[in-house]
Amino acid sequence: IRTSKEKYRYNFFLKSKKVKSISRYCLPIAVASLLLLMIGSCGGSKSEGRKSPYRIGDPIVDTLNRGKVLPPFAGNYSVAFNDSAYLHQQAADKLGIPPMQTAADTSAYVSDERLIKLPQVTPIFRVEELTHSIPYVVPEMARLLVIISKDFQDSLRNKGLPPYRLLVTSVTRTTESVASLRKTNKNAIEGSVHCYGTTIDITWKRYEKLFGNNTAEVPANKLKHVLGEVLHNLKHRGLCYVKHEKRQACFHITTR
Repeated sequence: IRTSKEKYRYNFFLKSKKVKSISRYCLPIAVASLLLLMIGSCGGSKSEGRKSPYRIGDPIVDTLNRGKVLPPFAGNYSVAFNDSAYLHQQAADKLGIPPMQTAADTSAYVSDERLIKLPQVTPIFRVEELTHSIPYVVPEMARLLVIISKDFQDSLRNKGLPPYRLLVTSVTRTTESVASLRKTNKNAIEGSVHCYGTTIDITWKRYEKLFGNNTAEVPANKLKHVLGEVLHNLKHRGLCYVKHEKRQACFHITTR
């Protein structure tokens, strides 16, 4: 039988032992949790000096519909390519650069490889003379353009059709060029997704015969269907968002 003083000492001993035990196991867990939260909050923010991990020629990774049968392209462009402006903007915010005021601002982004210049003419695509945009895009968009163009020519070959080159009609716009374009183009809006370097327009109305292609002209609507099949496939593989624009006669494409 313990005296009241002994009971007090015994209870104090048990409490102090329990506190030490809790401190021994819970304190490291609490510290580790706090560190993970801090790292997560830092990683979620967009770095101004971000360099893209992607380069042209990297292997293609499917991110959607893995293992599923891709539905065939039915030829209804307005239904198949109707990704909302919100989706295009979401992808641009994730992968793009901050909108530039003038074309002179590109030098800062080219130096750290956040923008690369598209060649004007290649065997698979040609960038037309640009009046309200500049031929610079983020590496992900350049890589996607190469994939679209190669797949288009492969599809033509598989269908027994002669080779044609895709025509890029609009690339990256500055806030200055958007203001000028809005005077004549109702589709050009302030804060356009074209300002982020993630978006291009490819015309579906005109195609360019490659050198040595002396065969009869393939109707533009047939070539448009082939391009539609290519974009339908890439869109369902999670590589891009696409909007079919009737007024401007182009596919408005944003890399994902």
